[in-house]
Amino acid sequence: MNLLISVLLYYFAKLLCFALGPIARFHTLIDQLRFGNKTRLADSYYLGAYGLDVYANATYASFFNAYFLAKGGYHFGVDGETVSSALGKNWTMGSLTIMGEGCTGMLNLIDHDHCWKYIIGPWPHVKPAPVRWWKILLFALALLLVLILSLAFIIWAGFTLAKAAI
Repeated sequence: MNLLISVLLYYFAKLLCFALGPIARFHTLIDQLRFGNKTRLADSYYLGAYGLDVYANATYASFFNAYFLAKGGYHFGVDGETVSSALGKNWTMGSLTIMGEGCTGMLNLIDHDHCWKYIIGPWPHVKPAPVRWWKILLFALALLLVLILSLAFIIWAGFTLAKAAI
């Protein structure tokens, strides 16, 4: 596909998610209350998480391959696969970096053995030992630092643009 069209479609999709996300989430909650469907909201969040997982694997594969994957591992970015699945495959192969193991451990804390349960396709390897707590903590601290730096950059950029507009 043409690069320009791909970029435009990507940012249009991001804009739709950003602009419509809050109201659409509220609408789903109202639907659940109105129709009494106890699983509607849970299903909506699960399918949203799955979609974001596939999106992240496709969009950030180069980043994940550079920082989460040791040499000889299973590469991120396979079409239709989730980050969780690629992490799970690499976890079983012992081919994750400390950051990759930390991310795997964090997902496994949220949902017990998440990266093992959600491996997509047949996988002949056995489930490895749990990720050590200090790797999960290191990943959480790194994630927090990146979030703080990203917010600081956004604030700085906003002030810089505001000054330039004056």
